[in-house]
Amino acid sequence: MSLIPRATTSASNIHRRKACPKSGQMEHGLAEQDSEYSTEGVMLHSLFLTGNRPDTLTPNQVELLDLADFYADEFFTNVRAKFDISEGEPWIDEREPEMVIKDASEVVLFPGHADVVRTWPRLKVRAIADAKFGFMEVDEAPGNLQLATYAVMRQQQSEAKAVAVAIIQPRNFGPRFTQAVYGASDLSAAEVEVMMIYVNSLKPDAELRAGPHCHFCKAKTICPAYTQMFAGIQKTVGTVAVETLPLETLEELFGAIKFAEKIGKDITAEMRRRVNEGHAPGWKLRNTGDVTVLDKTFDFYQALKGYFKDIPQFTPRAFDDCRVMGWGKLETLIQDITGLSDKKVKEFIKEMSEPFVTRTPKEKSVVREKAEKLLNP
Repeated sequence: MSLIPRATTSASNIHRRKACPKSGQMEHGLAEQDSEYSTEGVMLHSLFLTGNRPDTLTPNQVELLDLADFYADEFFTNVRAKFDISEGEPWIDEREPEMVIKDASEVVLFPGHADVVRTWPRLKVRAIADAKFGFMEVDEAPGNLQLATYAVMRQQQSEAKAVAVAIIQPRNFGPRFTQAVYGASDLSAAEVEVMMIYVNSLKPDAELRAGPHCHFCKAKTICPAYTQMFAGIQKTVGTVAVETLPLETLEELFGAIKFAEKIGKDITAEMRRRVNEGHAPGWKLRNTGDVTVLDKTFDFYQALKGYFKDIPQFTPRAFDDCRVMGWGKLETLIQDITGLSDKKVKEFIKEMSEPFVTRTPKEKSVVREKAEKLLNP
């Protein structure tokens, strides 16, 4: 993995400065590491709204770009309709323009760059489209602080009477495209808010607050507020009956659990890395079996059909229902037919399916050397 130098505070993490004012001070000087997903994101951003589809792209990546371009075109069409802009009206596109936000004395505070800024200069209307190719949901356009910051940055360069903004998330399970419009008063209010967030992040007594915003924070592994999120679980669960907890404690635990769900994979991956590199004494990695995928369904059915050729219960429909519902239903069907024990049925299905499945080892679990305490069941 390569190191990517970035400004400590930028438009892309201003929401984190708002949620945790001291996060900027905690992150200052820490290197940010590139990953497989961020590398893909940089590549997809470079192809967004260009029409280029290199042969090296996977089918999924082509689909993501096609979706992103489709929603961007819809957004620009909506902007033209809202402000009665004719298709022949001249416009200017800026791709990933380097922008900054300045204070009243013209001192640069921090940078940012949106994917595409489209301006109709004669009408003083602007549209900012930003694509997110990751898996995590971000705030929708009306409440997205990153988009608001982009709008303010560009407004400081040249004034527009209105700025439309859009977030496009082709991988999102919720709305993949949301949009909003900032008028002159909205832009002024956004500028004040962004300035205050940045000023508060520099205060010596700025507050540390943990939460979902910690996911991409570079300082989370050294942050006391971050680790404290789990203290309530460690001290309470297993030692006190849940029904006896006061509501305040229950609410804190509920918040900690929801937070743990968001960052659990990151914590487990980091533990695996440290154990693997010998930096976590008292812990070890343990095999947890395989992920089994039945990728030759028809062939497996034919094998079972040949085995149970004289059994009327074993119909294509019965097998298909088992395949859809999972191995458990198939076990029940075969157990009803054969009368075998649970163990023998499992052994029979494993033996019969072996030629028709693909087995991939699961990621190893992190366990205590002595207690064998499972960290990630």
